[in-house]
Amino acid sequence: MAFIRFATDRPSPLWVAKLHGFAAAAALALLIFGWANVEFPRAGVYGLLTLLVAAAGGLVMNLGYHWKHKPLPEWLVFAHMSVAFIGLVIVGVVTLSLAT
Repeated sequence: MAFIRFATDRPSPLWVAKLHGFAAAAALALLIFGWANVEFPRAGVYGLLTLLVAAAGGLVMNLGYHWKHKPLPEWLVFAHMSVAFIGLVIVGVVTLSLAT
């Protein structure tokens, strides 16, 4: 989706954005369920909060731009990607530390 946005000036297809959002929402729901039922280290909570901030950015892009057929601001796409990546790395490191 970011490649479509940065390589061209047309928005990514709406179905791709919806699929991405539904998959991310499902993963976030599972992470929240795990947080509610399993003792998370503090870093895991920070990773969850970081992913929730990324989800809020995705919701802003969807409702504020996709539905209005406006091009997504590049800074917002980059911020969304960066925050989601940081949250994913934090959650991944915490998961790997719990697995050992």
